[in-house]
Amino acid sequence: MTLVDPHLWTLSESFEERDMDVLAVLDKLGIEVRRTDEENASCLCPFHDDRRPSFSVNLTNGLWHCFAGCGGGTLPQLISKVRGVGLAEAKKWPIKATPVPAKPRPTAGPCPPFHLGE
Repeated sequence: MTLVDPHLWTLSESFEERDMDVLAVLDKLGIEVRRTDEENASCLCPFHDDRRPSFSVNLTNGLWHCFAGCGGGTLPQLISKVRGVGLAEAKKWPIKATPVPAKPRPTAGPCPPFHLGE
């Protein structure tokens, strides 16, 4: 089995995931971090009503996953889904910008379907 270097998924010069503070990105997206260790952050999922953290983000490479079934992917895909923008716009999102309000958190129901659009 071949392992993939997590830095290979850096897709543009304007969006260098490996140089980002993943916790700062989560904060700017309005994602509530409940616990962290050296490698991962456990968070409340921004896509469904979550009382216990079911959303995990790797702090080294920005890969994320919702264990309730909302999806998973790269940091640009997370920005795209939270902000409701295309992947191309998410890659251009200025990390040093002021926080952008996330979509309101749903109060009930299953996770919405996950679609990547460009």
